[in-house]
Amino acid sequence: MKYKSGISLVLVAILSAAGGVIAYRSYTKPSPIEVSSPVAENIVVVRTPGGWLELATVKVDETFDGQVPHEILGMSFDPTITRIRVPAFYTYRIRLAAEWKILEKGKEFVVIAPRLEPSLPVAVDLSKMEKYASGTWSLFTGTEALESTERQITDRLAAKALSPMYVDMQRREARQTLAEFVKRWLMEQSKWQDMKGLPLRVLFADEPIQRLGPDLVPLN
Repeated sequence: MKYKSGISLVLVAILSAAGGVIAYRSYTKPSPIEVSSPVAENIVVVRTPGGWLELATVKVDETFDGQVPHEILGMSFDPTITRIRVPAFYTYRIRLAAEWKILEKGKEFVVIAPRLEPSLPVAVDLSKMEKYASGTWSLFTGTEALESTERQITDRLAAKALSPMYVDMQRREARQTLAEFVKRWLMEQSKWQDMKGLPLRVLFADEPIQRLGPDLVPLN
């Protein structure tokens, strides 16, 4: 009986302290933070051999949930629950220096561009990031739990960017941009002047090219 009373008193003290902190934050107005950023000492510029052509960007308000279980003296307590929301921007591109296939199929001009690749790491808008922590112990464990959740965001965003669902989500828009590029830059070259009047079809190397059939004539 004394053991249970001791645990109860500890919980009451913890909850009282938590209430005091919440009340303090509710009735005090924080001063704005002045942020500065000095010029970095170590700046490295890396050239992109061959270059990239950006075709489409997908904006998604991503949510990341975490949970930290708690156990004290063999007793289980409510876990600390974390949630982080942040706008993510998935940009997809193709390598300009990679192999491009230019084909003729009947009276159709077919261009097969390199496969779509995401730009990594995925860009996020930190100014709109929202963080929440809840649970009985969140006053003491919430900050660490949120930091742990946030450290996993980069890898999880990269996994989503590489997933077939996200790649296919922007494929139509990417194809339209690619068609504009081909018409403006490729077909204006003297080598392809005779093809300007033909219907244009653009595909990516990661698509099932065999569906075009066997009557393809390479032009490059």
